[in-house]
Amino acid sequence: MHLLSKIVDQLIPQDLQDNGDWLYKFIYTNLHVRRKGDTEPKNTHLINPLNEKMGAFKPRNPPLSGTEKILGDFLTLRLGTHDNSVFLDEYKDQSELEMTILSDSGIFNPFTKYMFAIIDGEALAYRVTFQQNNKHVTFTKEKQFKCDYGNNGACDLSPYQNRKIYWNQKT
Repeated sequence: MHLLSKIVDQLIPQDLQDNGDWLYKFIYTNLHVRRKGDTEPKNTHLINPLNEKMGAFKPRNPPLSGTEKILGDFLTLRLGTHDNSVFLDEYKDQSELEMTILSDSGIFNPFTKYMFAIIDGEALAYRVTFQQNNKHVTFTKEKQFKCDYGNNGACDLSPYQNRKIYWNQKT
């Protein structure tokens, strides 16, 4: 079990800690846990009832405090690009977490701005690559939106073949 504030602490670079209040407020106001299939999530206490039905993403009121308990050993915290969404998703193991990060609905999804991996309460940095012209290319959101990978718009996921994830040190 981990506290939400301790997880968010790890996402803010050390040099921005004094000015990072906006990120705490953003996450505490917009965090939502989705139900996936028939499996009940461990963090049902963090479901925002305003977002249980399809439609525009809605902020919670009042925001979370940061003292909420986060359950699960394999999690992602995903921030959207266009609707202020913040999703906390849980996975059964590291393999499922990695497959999700590398999937079309993961970090390659043009509607995902950031996707943080949290394993055993630690935010772990990673980089993802794909193969292009017989070379492994490191993926960035900036290049995706500039169409620097030969993609026809940000929503074209066809250039991203043979995706791989590489784990770095703790963020």
